[in-house]
Amino acid sequence: DYASSAAVLESKEEEEEDNQHGIIFKPERPFDENGIIFHLGTQNSQTDAWRSPQRTGILKISSSTIYDEKMPLDEFISPSTNFAVTKNRPGGWIRLDFSKHSIQPTHYSLRHWGNDDAMALRNWKLEGSSDGGMSWTVLMKH
Repeated sequence: DYASSAAVLESKEEEEEDNQHGIIFKPERPFDENGIIFHLGTQNSQTDAWRSPQRTGILKISSSTIYDEKMPLDEFISPSTNFAVTKNRPGGWIRLDFSKHSIQPTHYSLRHWGNDDAMALRNWKLEGSSDGGMSWTVLMKH
C-alpha cells in the first residue's frame, strides 16, 4: 500500500541522445527517504515537508478499486498510510503515472496491510509502460 522505489528519473521534456542523464536513487532500506516518491514529495528539498506528488500534479494515481471509497488515492504512497488497499477482487491494480518523467526502476518496496492473511499480498506483478498505458511490460513477477 505504500510504494518506495529506487530508479533513474529523467524528464521527458529533456531529450538527450546518450540517455545517461537523470537522478539515480539509491535506497539504504525499504521506505527510507532516498526513493523517487519521497524525492517527488519534497520537490528535492532538504527542508520542505513531504507533500503528496498527486496533489501537486507531479504524479497521477489510479486504481481498479479502493477499499474505502472516501480515502484519497494518494494514501497509497503516503509515508503515514492508513489502510490503503484495493478491494479483494481478482485483477486488482494500482497505477502510478509519472507523466512528464521517465523512470527506470532498479528497486521498489511494497507493503501490505496488517497481519491478517486476508490482507496479505500473495501474487503480484510490477509492470511498466512507456506509451501511456497502451501496452505493459512485466518487470517483476512475484
